[in-house]
Amino acid sequence: MITKMNFEYDKSNAESTLAAFMRSMNAWEVEFYAVKMENLSKGVHGLDIYSDYAKWLEDILREFSAEGKINWGRLNDMGCIWPATYDVDRDSIFPLSEDERKSTIEVKPGLGSVNHSKFYLKKNKGVWKIQKLEMLTYDDKWSRVPL
Repeated sequence: MITKMNFEYDKSNAESTLAAFMRSMNAWEVEFYAVKMENLSKGVHGLDIYSDYAKWLEDILREFSAEGKINWGRLNDMGCIWPATYDVDRDSIFPLSEDERKSTIEVKPGLGSVNHSKFYLKKNKGVWKIQKLEMLTYDDKWSRVPL
């Protein structure tokens, strides 16, 4: 059973938007991971059985990001890991630059995480949306990745 959560945030604030995205994705990934692992332990598998979770993920992506093949790539494989990719309580958020229309925010990994990332947001009609995510690779280069 899905326990979708809605997090309050200030859509006119880039950092608030990113934190709400991270909380939403964390809720989705933690729950989906548990359900997927339980199903796999019973020999039940196939992405078609997770349509409710795909819809939940699509709703999150639609609310917080610009639609695109790379941004929404997670919908293709429904990737999930433990610990979860995003955790606002574990990771540290550092705004790098912001003007009236664009913001770049770095997220440094906390204990148990390896995802060092940069989010690029754009403001349109007073609302911030994630345009792109890059993660620091093993060779210290930034590479674009799906949300």
